[in-house]
Amino acid sequence: MLKRFFLLFFVAGSCSAAFAQVQFGVRAGVNFSNAVVKDADDNKMPTNLLTGFHVGVTADLPVGDAFSISPGLLFNTKGYQYKESVSGVAVTLNQHPYYLELPINFMYKPELGNGRLLLGVGPYLAYGISGRWKAKGTSSGTTISKTGDMEFKSDVSSTDSSYLDFNNLKTIPYAKPFDVGGALLIGYEFSNKFSIQLNGQMGLMNIAYKMDGIDTGERLKNMQFGLSVGYKF
Repeated sequence: MLKRFFLLFFVAGSCSAAFAQVQFGVRAGVNFSNAVVKDADDNKMPTNLLTGFHVGVTADLPVGDAFSISPGLLFNTKGYQYKESVSGVAVTLNQHPYYLELPINFMYKPELGNGRLLLGVGPYLAYGISGRWKAKGTSSGTTISKTGDMEFKSDVSSTDSSYLDFNNLKTIPYAKPFDVGGALLIGYEFSNKFSIQLNGQMGLMNIAYKMDGIDTGERLKNMQFGLSVGYKF
């Protein structure tokens, strides 16, 4: 009984010591997002970058002199821009989906000058919560614009009239809500606890929704890079 008591005591003490070393922080920055979009015949849709942002909280758990595990919880905007011109009509569509994102970075942080170099790699999990879209069409000098909300769906009905009536269109589907990908980062942490880093990530899942329960053969994968500024408390 006494041995068990001391064992529990030292385990609890070790956990408390590890937790005491955790540093919490905040992080925010600008994103440049795009997507890999392909149709059922493997033709890639020409897409362009969209500018967005991310903001959230982070934690840093040291696991050695220069290594740590750094999870976070971020609000992150993604998406892409699509342009097409058909029969004299130029159309631009911006899709800005919003995600709650959980990155888990495995960090190498060697000392460099008065601070530390930041090198990180790891997965991220994301869940789509909402978004905004904007469509603009121009023909013969006349421009028509329309905006609305976005939603995440795993399956879309081809007979859903709310998606088919452009004049009354308010909400459009973007993709399946869950996304998984990989991320890389490089940056620098200053001695005053501020840091700056370049981030890049690539979705690994095909998040294109099904149509009437059937896989359409289309593919959609998020991709993004950006610049972040952080601070640890």
